Amino acid sequence: MTVLLGCCGYRCDQCPAYKANLRTHADRVKVSEDYRKYYDYEIEPENVDCDGCLHTREAPNPNCPVRPCAFGRGVQTCAECDDFGCAKLQQTMNAIKPIAAKHAQNMSAEEYDRYIRPFVTEERLEKLRRSPNAE
Repeated sequence: MTVLLGCCGYRCDQCPAYKANLRTHADRVKVSEDYRKYYDYEIEPENVDCDGCLHTREAPNPNCPVRPCAFGRGVQTCAECDDFGCAKLQQTMNAIKPIAAKHAQNMSAEEYDRYIRPFVTEERLEKLRRSPNAE
C-alpha cells in the first residue's frame, strides 16, 4: 500500500478506520469498539470509513485544528509549513501521548501498531522536514 499522510503527519494508510483497511462489516465493528476502548470515542460501525484528510472534501475529524490551517497555508503536511511546531500541531501530536501511556502496556504489538503508531507523528514530520521525499 502507498504511504498516505494526513496534514499532521498521521499515517492514514495505517489507520484502522482508513477505507482501504476495512474489508467487512466486522472490521468496522471492531474499529468502533476499539475506538471506544482506546480513545473514548463513540463512532457507529457504519460511520467508520475514512479516505484520509487530503482525499475528501469533508474533514474526517471536524474538530481537527491542523487540516484547515494546512489547507489555508497551501501546504500538504505541516512539515512544509514555516510555522512548523505551532500550537495547533502540538495539540494534535500530543493527543496520542496520554492514550499511549494509558494503554500501551496492555496492548498487543498488533494493537499498538494499529491504534497508536499511525498517530505518533513528531519523528515522521521531522524526517520529512529534513528530506521531503522520505515518507
